[in-house]
Order: sequence, then C-alpha cells, then structure tokens
Amino acid sequence: QYTDDALLISSFQKKPVIYKGRDQIREHMQGILGIDGLESDIVFWAETEDPETIMITEQITMTTADGTAQMR
Repeated sequence: QYTDDALLISSFQKKPVIYKGRDQIREHMQGILGIDGLESDIVFWAETEDPETIMITEQITMTTADGTAQMR
C-alpha cells in the first residue's frame, strides 16, 4: 500500500532509522509482524494534504527474554 517514495521513520530501536520506499518499508514491517508478544495502540494520528503526509504515533509493548519493554 506504500508509494515508491514513501518514508517511514522508525524509533523501534534507540536511534531512529529511516526506511525509504515500498521495498524497505515492507521488509521492516515483516520483521515487526514476526515479533511474538507485540501489542500496539495508536495514540496519535494526523494527515496533511499539501504535502500529502500521514503521521502515526503508537504505544508499543512487547515481551522479551528480559521482561516487558515499552516504547512510543
């Protein structure tokens, strides 16, 4: 569903990582969807028309071998 020029800024790690284009975003999302114990809630959503953008902020909780991790 992403355009060829889509840009995703992920803060899943401690330092934000930028994914550009449909292929990089698809690869990133496949990795996230494979995580067991992942829960995600949308806490903020905004869209603009010029330029056409969307911003989504999520509250993420996941269970790891070290316990529960939370991020936004």
